[in-house]
Amino acid sequence: MLAEENSKSVLNSRYKRELYRSVEKFFKNLGHERKKIVFEGSEPLIHSLSEVISYLKSKNENLLKNHTIIINKDSRFGACDIDLENYLNPSSDIDIVVHLGHNPFPNTFSSLRKLPFRIYFIPIIENISINDDYLKLIEKQIKSYIDYDINITYSIQYKRVAEEIAKYLSQRGFNVVMPKMPGLLRGQILGCIFTHQYLHNQNNPLYLVVSSGIFHAMGIGIYTGKKVFKVDPVNQQIKDMSTEVKKYRALIAWNLFRAANYNKYAIIKIKDSHQSLIGGINYIIRLMVENNRDYTVYSIYRVSEDFINNLPKDELPVIAGCPRIAIDDITRFNRPVINVEQLQILFGLKNFEDVYPS
Repeated sequence: MLAEENSKSVLNSRYKRELYRSVEKFFKNLGHERKKIVFEGSEPLIHSLSEVISYLKSKNENLLKNHTIIINKDSRFGACDIDLENYLNPSSDIDIVVHLGHNPFPNTFSSLRKLPFRIYFIPIIENISINDDYLKLIEKQIKSYIDYDINITYSIQYKRVAEEIAKYLSQRGFNVVMPKMPGLLRGQILGCIFTHQYLHNQNNPLYLVVSSGIFHAMGIGIYTGKKVFKVDPVNQQIKDMSTEVKKYRALIAWNLFRAANYNKYAIIKIKDSHQSLIGGINYIIRLMVENNRDYTVYSIYRVSEDFINNLPKDELPVIAGCPRIAIDDITRFNRPVINVEQLQILFGLKNFEDVYPS
């Protein structure tokens, strides 16, 4: 009876159902050799994982019995955000890390292969149902763009529904484009890499970003200067992002104006995973040396409001990690915080419009 109740709890939840199928498939492919396995991932997945594991054990006890399973409850923000500092501790003795919710970050395969344990990435692609009324609503919102190419992009969990929307709009006479970036699926976007969208589709005036939050849609808007609609399949809404994009673009400009008053720099190196590769810490240090700037390097696991606010007041924080911290979190701190592309603007290596076109 209890197993039956657990079944209803797990399999009646869309998110948990996809998670269950993916985890079950992973263990079936793994075999029975004893392994110490750590699961990590985005917050909703990790929050549900213990229930999914318990249900999986109740359905097939032999599938998991030879393995030691650890759930890392510290949520991860992306495939760049792997808890390497923890796993590389000699006392961890880990065989496998399973990262849930994302596919591998581009250009990191060679460094991942050098680790003393294997890493598996399991993106959870949701099977969301959308009705004809919602498809018609999307069509109505963008009907004035029917003579142009329409970019459709998505965050990984919405791959299926993005392809369904693309198929519908194509059938209705729209010329749909789903750009392909090396290392990612066709149409997929990350929160920090948008250059390919702009460079390969400069004549396309409109982007439909299939995602429930504003993170990816905001990035597309800021980095391309094009019209962006956020298509939310969970709540079946479509939102014009123009107001939000204009607001954050102005905030970035104001941030850079204030940043010009600093003569000392605090370079923030993110300890875990590949964040430092994204942020280009070696490049940032080289810029400081070439421009004869005074700087200090700080190493930290997570960039927090307290950490930034407690730095020496005469130092300008430069994030050598996720570039979105200097955009999405711009109002959280008591001083300007910039990323590598904004440092290039500050040092006169790029124009503001080159990075954030309007």
